[in-house]
Amino acid sequence: MVSGKKTMEIKIYDKEGKVLGSLDAPCALLEKKISKHVLYEASRVYLNNQRSGTASTKTRAEVSGGGKKPWKQKHTGNARAGSSRSPLWRKGGIVFGPKPKEWRIDVPRAKKRLAVAGALADKIKSGSIVAVEDFSIPEAKTRLAASLIAKLGAATGKSVLLADSKIDANMRTASRNIPGVEYKLASDVNAYELMRASRFIITKSGYETLIKRLGRLAG
Repeated sequence: MVSGKKTMEIKIYDKEGKVLGSLDAPCALLEKKISKHVLYEASRVYLNNQRSGTASTKTRAEVSGGGKKPWKQKHTGNARAGSSRSPLWRKGGIVFGPKPKEWRIDVPRAKKRLAVAGALADKIKSGSIVAVEDFSIPEAKTRLAASLIAKLGAATGKSVLLADSKIDANMRTASRNIPGVEYKLASDVNAYELMRASRFIITKSGYETLIKRLGRLAG
């Protein structure tokens, strides 16, 4: 350990929950100051880009029917009406209703990496990250996946993020039935998911992939 440098370790566990060793967290990552606004912006971009923007209503020009004047203009005792599809009428058009919209916004790739670096550093400092040798399980059974996650210290009902350098088919199938658990590639992990997760579990190879992705931010 270099004197004066802030170093933290990430414990590596086997699938029985026993400690096998540890990984050194990069000093540059832990010492990097990340603006809260960068984390906010990365989260906003991610959530915005999840929106489909398909909500739609029909205006009076798009509603079917209403081609005939309901009654003559005068001498009926009723208010003047030109169409039964007026927004004032039942089954009429909608005024200022939602229409299909593109919600997607972009942020520079460097800023996304900076946000991921900040969120990862926070997870390391708070001790909310552990490493595991791998996520392979013999069968695609939910109980096997839940047992593995529990042995790695993740509480039931909490948000748990699993990351690996490659996806194990059995683990992917088994973990998707567990509420709050998300399993994805380390190369696709984003700042919002890291901040949201109460526990971040990553394989050794996945951790190396994530650090490589951060480039100079990880030293």
